[in-house]
Amino acid sequence: MVKKIKKKIKITPFTRYVVSLAMIVSPLYAPERKNLFLCSPFYPPTLLKDFFTRHFQMDLVTADRFVPFEEYSRWVSSTKPGEAMKAGMKTGFIPFSHLNEEVRGSSSSDLVLLPMLGAATEPEWDLQFNQWTEGFSEIQSTAFRHLIEPGLGIVPSVDRVFFMGPAPAKQLNQIILYLHGRVSDECHLNRWPVPSLFPIIDFKIVERLPVKSPVSY
Repeated sequence: MVKKIKKKIKITPFTRYVVSLAMIVSPLYAPERKNLFLCSPFYPPTLLKDFFTRHFQMDLVTADRFVPFEEYSRWVSSTKPGEAMKAGMKTGFIPFSHLNEEVRGSSSSDLVLLPMLGAATEPEWDLQFNQWTEGFSEIQSTAFRHLIEPGLGIVPSVDRVFFMGPAPAKQLNQIILYLHGRVSDECHLNRWPVPSLFPIIDFKIVERLPVKSPVSY
């Protein structure tokens, strides 16, 4: 058996690092529509990759649909970011859909995620994270909302949709808890049922996740 030798990447100020990211989205349906949750494939599959390229000029690939929390947790715990990024650059997206399937009725349907992978130098990441921490601009938020509402079955002026990120996978638990607070406030305001506490990623999985992975391609 021939053992494959892994090529070591030389670290320089220009080294690009892959970071596993995610957008956290809470589709808040009107009470009478609560069971209509779905995650339809994006068309084209690069729909949200194109959004981030247009608005942030970042080297990113995104999933071809939103994924329920349980599916995301399995994916992020078993994926090597560098290898997945290289594959995603070839196809233009991270494949989650098969045979144009729709995902319906997840046990955690109050929370879905958009898996993302990005590659940039350390200074570029610092600049981008500072920008994302401040949140999308009003134009960016409106554009993003219009893109994601059809795939989630959102009816404008009837349902609501909340989102945060993108953020590194290692930081998602704090953001998930914060987003639940925002959603709960909106439910109280509209006298809608408050969703159960959103699930968080197992701490053992979080500990194993790499902060960043050097990549060359």
